[in-house]
Amino acid sequence: GKGFIFKDDLDTLTRVPVWCDCIKGPRAERWAELSGNPRLKEQTLDRLEEYAPWVASLKKKAFDYVEHIRQDSSGWWYLSGQSGCGKTHTCSGIFLELMKQGKRGEYASWGKTMRKLSQAKFKGDVYESIYNRLVNTPLLYWDDFFKKRAGRMPTDDEFEFSFDIINERYNDPNKITLFSSEIHIQ
Repeated sequence: GKGFIFKDDLDTLTRVPVWCDCIKGPRAERWAELSGNPRLKEQTLDRLEEYAPWVASLKKKAFDYVEHIRQDSSGWWYLSGQSGCGKTHTCSGIFLELMKQGKRGEYASWGKTMRKLSQAKFKGDVYESIYNRLVNTPLLYWDDFFKKRAGRMPTDDEFEFSFDIINERYNDPNKITLFSSEIHIQ
């Protein structure tokens, strides 16, 4: 009834708490509520409408990625395309599935995050809090990555903030990072 069970760790000869499967679903739903994306719980992979063959292929690849993470526990996902093609829905579905596996995650809208970091640039503790949350979360979903606002390109600071966060996450092979973007990966 506590939400976890103890398993034997044969390497250290200790008992370690592990989240019980019964708690993973409700915990994922609670994290979805706190994620900053109010529609996250609705945007499941099962609800992704296969209105064209490429969407059916994308949906299969998304489920394959979730299974890969279940077996390997790390990896990157980058989905790009035009506005309205289902990037956010697909990535949100992956994000929710991974949280159901017990992963702790953070949803971040790229534009909103960049504004917060820019405003906090000279406020050390505030900046570090935002930055560390993005770097240290085991699962990060960065929505609308490099989204152009009013046709302008990201600023030098935005490029630098983004590079630093991605580089920190890249250097930890246990981190899972998801991106949705209108900008092609090349």
